[in-house]
Amino acid sequence: MHPLRYAEEHAIVVDDPDNAGQQIPVFGELDTDNFSLVTRATVTFTKDLSFQLYNQIFFAAGDYQNFKSLTSPRTFGVLPAGLYTDNPDFNNRSMNINVVFRWEYRPGSTLFVVWSQARSGGGIPGDASSGRNFRGVFDAQADNVVLIKLNYRWNL
Repeated sequence: MHPLRYAEEHAIVVDDPDNAGQQIPVFGELDTDNFSLVTRATVTFTKDLSFQLYNQIFFAAGDYQNFKSLTSPRTFGVLPAGLYTDNPDFNNRSMNINVVFRWEYRPGSTLFVVWSQARSGGGIPGDASSGRNFRGVFDAQADNVVLIKLNYRWNL
């Protein structure tokens, strides 16, 4: 799968130090790469026993270039030196996994065991390398949750 790639104009608002805090919109070209892969699977062993998996991997990187300011409506001009020195580039990665084991141990009574894992983090801002971002998602710290749910049907 190839990451989606596009460029667009994006505005950032900064305070102009020469003009008593007047806000000036700063525009830059944003080159973005993103990737998303969703996997779903269900395995039914018997009518009473099943396993479900959901996995989503996502990463996005953005690289801003060619900053400019508005000189008049619909006209861009050179950005004054030193007005905007931040680096708004970004690189976000995340992965979510859910696994559900279901066992109907008697009619109407079910045991569910669920494991969820979430990972998120960042990489080198603006780095759009798919391989580095894919491997990097596994380097992020994982938050794991295990849940057990028991349904019991009373015979009344």
